[in-house]
Amino acid sequence: MPVTGGGLGDEEPGKKYDPLRHEGEDLIGQRQFQLALPIWEQIEKLRPMDILPHKRLAALYKLCNEPEKSAGELAILAAVELQNNSYAKATARAYRDVGNMNESLRWARRAVYTNLYDADAHRLLADVDERMGDSAGVAREQRVIGELAHWKQMQDAAATQP
Repeated sequence: MPVTGGGLGDEEPGKKYDPLRHEGEDLIGQRQFQLALPIWEQIEKLRPMDILPHKRLAALYKLCNEPEKSAGELAILAAVELQNNSYAKATARAYRDVGNMNESLRWARRAVYTNLYDADAHRLLADVDERMGDSAGVAREQRVIGELAHWKQMQDAAATQP
């Protein structure tokens, strides 16, 4: 039996996916976020390895005032994104905003390690360090932010030279 729709040898998930996805997208388009949420939760169960349901659920949980669940979906996305730190930053912010500072710190560090030249990631890490009372961490990140600003100025100046 062929593997379809993310189910192992089960053709049913493939048959259910397209109609559910269309219904879920339509409800989002109609701004019926509460109604779209259970549809996308079903889709996630059908295709847990598919990134689209996690993206939709992260946004829907945020819109439906379930920030802890949104943070969890963002963490799933961040865990599989190895080259871009945008999900790691979003996850750090989401956990920070719900008061889970240990998870926020974990993902803020991941964002920095993924892109060492991202000043926004360093500012986020400095913010988390400050909220956690880590003055040495704040000082370190402030130094890095200053160095990155200087480095960017040098790059910009070199780019304008004939």
